[in-house]
Amino acid sequence: PMVRVTWQEVLAAVESLYADQIQPHGRIVLRRLGEQAVLELFGACALAELFREGLPLSAVPRIDRTHLRRVCERSPAFHVVPEAGREYSVFLRDRPRLFVDACCPLDPYLPALWGAMRAHFGPGGSGERSRLAGGRYACA
Repeated sequence: PMVRVTWQEVLAAVESLYADQIQPHGRIVLRRLGEQAVLELFGACALAELFREGLPLSAVPRIDRTHLRRVCERSPAFHVVPEAGREYSVFLRDRPRLFVDACCPLDPYLPALWGAMRAHFGPGGSGERSRLAGGRYACA
């Protein structure tokens, strides 16, 4: 069965994305809601383990996407902005939009960080055989 989220659950998800400086696109809000549901069902330790091993889709409740968008559009706390296709973003009306731009070509990190990562994940490094969660969102 499809889960119908409350505006309080959506607000918690959007606020957590703001705290992580991730723009709250509809699909990302949906994903965060799924994470919050798994956290509530299994607890923080189990959630961390699921992310390390790869979160099976069967563990995440199916959230009603149409209902989610309707909740966002009806809440005075949110400003919903349509984007390409059926995508949209959900902004908090009372907060500045300070998000990391994943497509920005400027790299704010020092070369030493990238060198340390190459050493860790490269041949002979202790993280060489590490399994990273799939996708940019999961790794972030």
